[in-house]
Amino acid sequence: MEVPEFVAAKKTKPSNWRDSGRRKLSGWISHRASSKTSDTIPSRLRNLGATTPLSDIFISYSRSDWATAQTLANALQLENWSVWWDPKIPPGKAFDEVIDQALEKAKCVIVIWSKASVKSRWVKAEAAEGNRRGILLPVLIEDDAKIPLEFRYTQASRLTDWRGEAEHTEFGTLRAAVSELLGHAAQTQNGREDDKPRASTAADRPQKTGLQPAVPQEVYLDPETRLIWTIQDNAKDNDWHQAKQFAGQLRLGGYSDWRLPTIDELEKLYDPQNSSIYKIRQPFRLTGHWAWSSTKEGSGSAWVFNFGTGRRDHGPMGCSVSLRALCVRRSAE
Repeated sequence: MEVPEFVAAKKTKPSNWRDSGRRKLSGWISHRASSKTSDTIPSRLRNLGATTPLSDIFISYSRSDWATAQTLANALQLENWSVWWDPKIPPGKAFDEVIDQALEKAKCVIVIWSKASVKSRWVKAEAAEGNRRGILLPVLIEDDAKIPLEFRYTQASRLTDWRGEAEHTEFGTLRAAVSELLGHAAQTQNGREDDKPRASTAADRPQKTGLQPAVPQEVYLDPETRLIWTIQDNAKDNDWHQAKQFAGQLRLGGYSDWRLPTIDELEKLYDPQNSSIYKIRQPFRLTGHWAWSSTKEGSGSAWVFNFGTGRRDHGPMGCSVSLRALCVRRSAE
């Protein structure tokens, strides 16, 4: 979502907009609201009396892509999802404050990439926040738009020829990804008592029954490989060293011997028949396409697996964008 030009022209970095932009923008709104030239007020600032309810989906876009954003918002609202895309600023609120609040509370951030938006530091800042939280869903609306490097690891839905059709294949993929994100957010909110691993009990450990180990709810025992996996990744960007450290320090389900999987172990989790954006076997849940493996390539690279495309690749250990840690351990039986 772009800040109006009269504010953007005075800024140097997205991180500076909250303090210096708020006073200038509030004064500008007050002046314009009392004048007769309301047509010069940006459309997002006109309805000062409207409320700003928090929504599940936040759409970030360039002003030149307003019509596409409106079509997308309407299509998503037909799915009974709440969408925040064309803000109306309530009295006493600053433009950046309202956007900040909506972005913070959103469960899904859709970024519309075009030739205009890839140059917008505001759109890129909002994309970075969605990516940091693992809730970014990019949409490409122009074939010749070059997505910024830090977001190319995340597969974009190609809506270059989409005009609002519900049956469009790429829109269907986007719709499924949104549904998965919102469903997971609701499940996490309703089912989690706190963010800390619960204390280990006897029930957390494999029982010597001669049949099948009793496995804690947070982990999954693969009956074929006898590996025990974390069901969910760590839900944040991390480089290889951070991912390895996360696995080594993880205490989950009464276990403390977690590690990063090999690239071959990761690939066995891929399920091309999965219709969601992340093609991984049930019951796994991912927040990013890429997962680190413990398999190294030379001295400064390691292998990763892409659960969007089903291919393995290797890259610098220092890369972190959209790369997650999914942990594994060997079963006692």
